[in-house]
Amino acid sequence: YLPEQWTKNIFQRANCNACVAISNNRGYKDKIHMNGMTVESAHGFLPLPPGIPIGVVVQSYAGVMSLSVTAEKWAVPDPDKFLRWCLDEYSRLLETAAKLEKSQ
Repeated sequence: YLPEQWTKNIFQRANCNACVAISNNRGYKDKIHMNGMTVESAHGFLPLPPGIPIGVVVQSYAGVMSLSVTAEKWAVPDPDKFLRWCLDEYSRLLETAAKLEKSQ
C-alpha cells in the first residue's frame, strides 16, 4: 500500500477540475431475501473522494428509484433547493424520454 499522503495527493490530482461524483446503480427488479428475511429497501452512499465536494447516488431497487446526496456544507448550503433542482431535471428527463418513445 502507498502512504496515505501519497494516495490523497494522487486522488486530488486525478480529480482536479471535477466538482461532482455521480454513481448510478441498477438494483434488483424484485425484492430479494437474506436468511429468509425480505430486504425491503436499499440505500446508496458515496463517500466523497478527496477534492470533490458533492457525491450523488442514483439507484433502483424493487421498482423504486432513489437519490442519495453526500456533500460538503459549503458546496450545498441549501439541500432542499438542491433536491428540487434534481427532481426538476428528472422530470424533464422523463418528459424527453416519453416524447422519444412516442416518436418511435
